[in-house]
Amino acid sequence: MPQYHHLARLPGCLLLRRSLSLCAALLAACGGGGASSDTPPLDASVAFAATDLDFPNPERGMTRGLGPLASVSDNQLAALSADGVRLAYAPLRLDPWRDASLPDNLLTQLDDAFVRVRQAGLKLVLRVSYNDPAVPGGDLRDASLARIREHIARLAPTLASNADVIAYWQAGFIGAWGEWHDSTNGLDAPDARLAVRDALIAALPPGRSLQFRQPADLQRWYPTPADASTTGAQARIGLHNDCFLADDTDVGTYPDGEPQRSYIRQLTAITPFGGETCAPPDPARARNSCADILREGAEYHVSYLGEDYYTPTFHDTWAAQGCLGTVRTRLGYRFELTRLAHTASAAPGETIGLRLELVNRGWARLHNARPVQLLLRHEESGQIVRIPLAGVDPRQWTPGQAILIKLRVTLPAGLASGRHALLLALPDEDPRLADDPRYAIRPANADQGGQGWDAALGAFALGSRITLR
Repeated sequence: MPQYHHLARLPGCLLLRRSLSLCAALLAACGGGGASSDTPPLDASVAFAATDLDFPNPERGMTRGLGPLASVSDNQLAALSADGVRLAYAPLRLDPWRDASLPDNLLTQLDDAFVRVRQAGLKLVLRVSYNDPAVPGGDLRDASLARIREHIARLAPTLASNADVIAYWQAGFIGAWGEWHDSTNGLDAPDARLAVRDALIAALPPGRSLQFRQPADLQRWYPTPADASTTGAQARIGLHNDCFLADDTDVGTYPDGEPQRSYIRQLTAITPFGGETCAPPDPARARNSCADILREGAEYHVSYLGEDYYTPTFHDTWAAQGCLGTVRTRLGYRFELTRLAHTASAAPGETIGLRLELVNRGWARLHNARPVQLLLRHEESGQIVRIPLAGVDPRQWTPGQAILIKLRVTLPAGLASGRHALLLALPDEDPRLADDPRYAIRPANADQGGQGWDAALGAFALGSRITLR
């Protein structure tokens, strides 16, 4: 069943999801469409061709790891950006302050690092930890509950002010690698975990999600997985699996088997899922075929997957079996425009009709809010006007679903007469990133016949025009 997003000119008709006949009746009642005689005509239309091209898009895809975030080098950031990486895993290590408060100079270094991440066109998957058990002879301690609470509160303003380049925040802090096991301070106990969860939620920047490592914690806190009606903190809590596909339990991620897997499959339809593969204890039990990743990538709605570790059993096998390219393009969202119809001519200040059809070919929904804009580019002067499509939320464009957007759009007064080319843009919502095309979403459509990606604007030329009288 397609999803229908209807925007009328009265609040009661916003974002209704019902049958076409019911929507037509409601829109007519609101003066916003349907069979009403003042419905603007849709007398221009174009179709779009899909592409299998693999191109970078923000907040999704294969991730690569940075060095320690506070001291990450400009060279590393530039290299990732040049390779088309848009999402990087960023470890924030607090080993030196297990038993001390965080100093001002660390927060200054972090602010500087976020500035440089922004300049490189990247976003981050952030995790805070106190150790790395992979380092021989390393100190495996984490911090006490009191110290963790203090550190979270101290970091909160810095993270909030840089939330534009933090796509996902992994819970971290507790245990080995910050993966919520093998705590040296007794933080594997349920009460301690709950206390850290609450501290993290209090510090979580608005609109961002937390990802925890253990499904059992999520089940204990929220016995029923989040769905489209869920509100509050639960609606922003997902999972990261750092042994995805490794064996029957994903190396202890799902000790209870199918009940936990079923819970996470339902949860990840709403909240973000990502992670990495790991060295399987028994390679014969690894689910590493193309059939496995293509099935479970869709089932678990995977938004991102690390490509630094562990590649021999997994990524290399997918490449050999011929599906690695598909995996790369299916991670996260992948919006494919199919057809556009609109009013062909109008006067400035008048209302036009717009009907856009698309489908999300990716494995996941978009998790962070962003606007959708219609751009008008005057064919003679080149002047560009951006018109926000109010009430259209691309986070609702769910995987595998046909999306129909029907709008009445009021044109700004004072527009120049003549022909205007139409473009569609999904820029970042943060003003610091809104004009940077690297942070804009590119649809999965081919460049043909006047349609194509405008890399300077971060918008897709729709190959159609409107004439203003």
